[in-house]
Amino acid sequence: MDIFENHGDNKLDKDQGSDVDNELEFTIKEAANIIGETPNVVRNWMKELRDYIPHKKDASNGYTKFDKAGMERLKEIRSLHREQNWSIKQIENYFATGGESFKPEPKKATGEVIADELKELKEEIKLLREHNEQQKQFNMALIKKLDEVSNRNEEHYKRFDETARSLLKTKKMLAVADDVSKNYSKDLGKSGFKGFLSRLFQGK
Repeated sequence: MDIFENHGDNKLDKDQGSDVDNELEFTIKEAANIIGETPNVVRNWMKELRDYIPHKKDASNGYTKFDKAGMERLKEIRSLHREQNWSIKQIENYFATGGESFKPEPKKATGEVIADELKELKEEIKLLREHNEQQKQFNMALIKKLDEVSNRNEEHYKRFDETARSLLKTKKMLAVADDVSKNYSKDLGKSGFKGFLSRLFQGK
């Protein structure tokens, strides 16, 4: 029986042609009544299989509406689910594969999941170890370079210190020589040249 033969209390005249059928649109409640399901069941199908059920939103009230294609799909879902005892997941996979298969991808056993996770963990640990080894080599090279710079600086500071000490010693010697020169000039000025000669020969 064509799903569009009866709709609520209205009788659709099939002599009106397919154009009239194509223009008809039904709400979830109306569609559920036509295919013999409850509105909640249709809503659940829409939740799980929305991408595979032709529908549109009524802009005036926000209701979900089904045209002829949508109604045919709902009828197909009901047949697969009720008459052939397919699960919603099987129906989803059937639509997703274009009708080639109703069997969803088998889920991995717990042991397989754990094995995959352990494999991924081992790979991460391996990459982490390689990274740590590279970081270790980098750190060693950096320390070596810093030691070389430090040694060069130490030699530089040592030479600088020696030069500074030598300059300080020379400065002190020049200061002493300057004092001696000043004292000599004072003595020479007081006694004159004769007195200097007399002291000089007496010293002999």
